[in-house]
Amino acid sequence: MISELAVQSLADVGAVRLVVGGGSMAPLIPDRSAVVVRRVEPAAIRAADAVLVRAAPGRMLLHRVLRVRRSARGRRFLLKGDRLGRCDGWFGEDQVLGCVSEVCWPSGIEIAGSALAVLGRLAAVLSIVRIAAFKLTADLSKTSP
Repeated sequence: MISELAVQSLADVGAVRLVVGGGSMAPLIPDRSAVVVRRVEPAAIRAADAVLVRAAPGRMLLHRVLRVRRSARGRRFLLKGDRLGRCDGWFGEDQVLGCVSEVCWPSGIEIAGSALAVLGRLAAVLSIVRIAAFKLTADLSKTSP
């Protein structure tokens, strides 16, 4: 229900303010943060942007873009939660609902504009490092006696 209201707001107004649940995007977007998601053209989305996608009917996902790929069917985006050890997979531009433009932590700290862009890039780098660390740990556990 709430996801359809968000989708309708994005279509009608071009933006929606949501309170996110879960810790997959911490520390930049901690649990119970309010985010403003704005409708954007898929061509404007870059690696390190946090985007809201329709992951399945009635289910939305707000995760970071790690890679962008162009194909005959349009742009595709590889998504991952900052705190997670693996990627969510590729999402098509038709699944992208919008891009995070503002974050307000439960403590009241607000992040937007160039500060959000810089912190998003840092979060993307750390996210890639986290994947490498999980893979290394898994490889080491396979070779341990």
